[in-house]
Amino acid sequence: METCGGYAGSILQIDLTTQSVSRLPLPDSYRENLLGGKSLAVQILYDRMTGREKALSEENPVVLASAPLTGSGAPGSARFDLASLSPKDDCPTVSNCGGNFGIRLKQAGYDAMILSGRCREPSWLEISGDSVTFHDAKSLWGLMTGLCRDQLKEILKERRFAALCIGPAGENLVEFASVMADGHSAGRAGLGSVLGWKQLKAITMDGDKKIPLHNPAGVREGNRLWYAQLKKFASEETNAEYCTACPLHCERHSRGENPILEELGMDAIAAKAAAKGVEDPEIYKAIAFRRSAGPFPAEGVKTSGEKKGKRRNISHERIRKAFGLEDNGDAFCKNYSEAVCIMGQCMFTVNGLESGTGGSYLLTQINNVTGMRLTLEDLLALGARSREMEQKLRKRFENKTTSAQ
Repeated sequence: METCGGYAGSILQIDLTTQSVSRLPLPDSYRENLLGGKSLAVQILYDRMTGREKALSEENPVVLASAPLTGSGAPGSARFDLASLSPKDDCPTVSNCGGNFGIRLKQAGYDAMILSGRCREPSWLEISGDSVTFHDAKSLWGLMTGLCRDQLKEILKERRFAALCIGPAGENLVEFASVMADGHSAGRAGLGSVLGWKQLKAITMDGDKKIPLHNPAGVREGNRLWYAQLKKFASEETNAEYCTACPLHCERHSRGENPILEELGMDAIAAKAAAKGVEDPEIYKAIAFRRSAGPFPAEGVKTSGEKKGKRRNISHERIRKAFGLEDNGDAFCKNYSEAVCIMGQCMFTVNGLESGTGGSYLLTQINNVTGMRLTLEDLLALGARSREMEQKLRKRFENKTTSAQ
């Protein structure tokens, strides 16, 4: 199938050790398989890794990838994925993140970026289109993520850029350190500590290249209709936490994230588990800076209390109804979430569409952006193929672990 849009057409490769930069064409096979976001990141790792690499090593690359709908203006499509080996088990992992970094990556002319090696000293990267500049980051090292972003804004003045950075948790190699991208978190996988080991504090990204679209007018009209439908749904639901991008809410609050964890650059769920569920900033700081905080609170200490599970079940039900599909349990959930990641789409955006309309909006926009006419079954099949590739990649590393034992 021919693809005409949705891709910038290049991959940026940076060796942090030698500070060398190369630009690779996006393989045609990747386009034909509609790879993007999670799938593109996993494919790059799959093509490069043997199964013998370690997370905290120069051989472990970090891949940042966008998706075809990213930058098209479609609701919930401002997303990107990070993939690397997790410091928790030295196995491949992927973390999805919101924010404008994926859009700026494509405006700079790249579908993905590969970071290999290790900086010789604390550094940050300034990427502006074809220009890649290494900067000394000693003055940024140790800063909380918000202050780091503020400092970068001071340095770059009025430039329109997106930034991602790590906090003290990543610098001190906490296994569940996250990567923060303009207030959005790529958590769970511990990739903040991988960047910390690589001594890469931050990356800023901007560019002025236009993202090619197969049918620009169709994209604009499709987005207008999509937003109108989402606003209608949000007004009917009368929930103050809903927004036009994600009317069923992205579970950010129910996951228990809070400002101090974001500033320290730590995954909320893992940090709360390490602190036995007690929300004490001093305990979180002690974890991030690898300091002893005395004995952590005992099991059974009363916490703030969080809602768990209920919103996720409702979300699954509405996703299923929006696409008019039968409920086939976990297999549907996994395949659908993979398919959504391929498009760079927030999984909860489609929940707000009325029954039977979700599929038509999404598939119409895929055609308008890429020129590929896909059915929902095609999209789910691509998602299943992506998940299978991820499992094969992980098997390489699990086999290495088993044989070592």
